[in-house]
Amino acid sequence: MARVPCLSYCFCVLLLALCSSSAASGQSFTCDFEYPHLPRYSSLFGVNRFGTMVGFYLAGPVNDLNAAGLIVSASGEILTYSAPGSEQTFLNAINDHGDILGHYEATSSFFYNFELVGGEFIPIAYPGAENTTITGINNEGDIVGTEWATASSQAKGFVLSHGQFTDIEFPKAAWTGASAINNKGTIVGSYGEEEFSGHGFILSDGQYTKVDFPGATYTSLLGIDDRGEIVGTSLLSEGERSFVYRDGKFRRINIPKTSRNAVSAINAFGDIVGQAWTPTSQPAFLGTHCK
Repeated sequence: MARVPCLSYCFCVLLLALCSSSAASGQSFTCDFEYPHLPRYSSLFGVNRFGTMVGFYLAGPVNDLNAAGLIVSASGEILTYSAPGSEQTFLNAINDHGDILGHYEATSSFFYNFELVGGEFIPIAYPGAENTTITGINNEGDIVGTEWATASSQAKGFVLSHGQFTDIEFPKAAWTGASAINNKGTIVGSYGEEEFSGHGFILSDGQYTKVDFPGATYTSLLGIDDRGEIVGTSLLSEGERSFVYRDGKFRRINIPKTSRNAVSAINAFGDIVGQAWTPTSQPAFLGTHCK
């Protein structure tokens, strides 16, 4: 497996798994926002239709790199999970059956991926790749992610279905990362013509569609539900902003009394999870009754 230098790499990977539109982007996507009572320094990366959320929290000082997986039920019950023999564990996605994707660090900053199915620990790695990350799973058990053949290779997306890996590469792109897949098999992610460029993409019935947030230098699509609502983040001159995209239209996600936010996932009811920034903290958020 590839050696990764620091925890920030992990965040980048999770956010990467990152037709130009003239649609207006000023409309807001409104929700009832709440901050679940979670341990300090928590992040949420997935939510299913039953309101179960997954992510991670830091069990000690931020610089100690001591993350543990986090499972939060709709009633607020909190469970933690650490992969066997791991130094730190991150949970990335969950489907409606409760199957969970994650990755963990064992020793010396080497990361390994896994799926939890009914509590059974199943290792997952793209054959022959030095590094793999898995970030999306649907109710059929199809998994999407990104692999790097070597430490110096550009990223390439993939879908894992019924034990078979299929590559995902946006035409003529230098790199491609797959982030999420819905129950119709539609996949979203991001790609770039060069290392530090980024556009969103939708892959449906074998056809790729480019998606760019108006005015953004970088667009990343991170989650999709069965209605085709997509959540993602964009990099604008004023900083990072989150959005919902559907039928060619963008709507910004604005959370009161926060300076910015980073959405991570959306479930079948349009509920969203992510991270917010306030003057005093960076809490994980849940948005429900969205419209």
